[in-house]
Amino acid sequence: MSGIPCMLLLQFLNLASVATFGLVIVWKGLGLFLNTKSPIVVVRSGSMEPAFYRGDLLFLTNPASEHYHTGDIAMYRIPGADIPIVHRVIEARDLLLTKGLDWLGRRHIVGKVRGFLPYIGYETIAMRLKTRKPCAARLGHGRVGG
Repeated sequence: MSGIPCMLLLQFLNLASVATFGLVIVWKGLGLFLNTKSPIVVVRSGSMEPAFYRGDLLFLTNPASEHYHTGDIAMYRIPGADIPIVHRVIEARDLLLTKGLDWLGRRHIVGKVRGFLPYIGYETIAMRLKTRKPCAARLGHGRVGG
């Protein structure tokens, strides 16, 4: 490759790397500002229906001074679990009791759900399903997603 195509490719790669770096900075800045490692998450199960559905995008905050009350929706991590869980708080004392019957301390909390966009994150779920299928299915030679 030489000449103009090579120059265009280099410009595209340069632009892509700057854009990626910018997104990482925005993501990290948002996490620092909202005091959570995961300021935006995708709902991956139907456990919160009808409040949230699979594919909904959730926006979280986790200020150190945050007080949780009955009815709040919290995202938390249980030690040893890969995926964080979103459940409604049904009792708030020194510890929080969630709808999933987990008693949580502050160290388990990832954040409080502040808002959501419906179905915006559904493609990430579909991509995860596709990557677990055999190669032939990903290439369109078999059923995908079922």
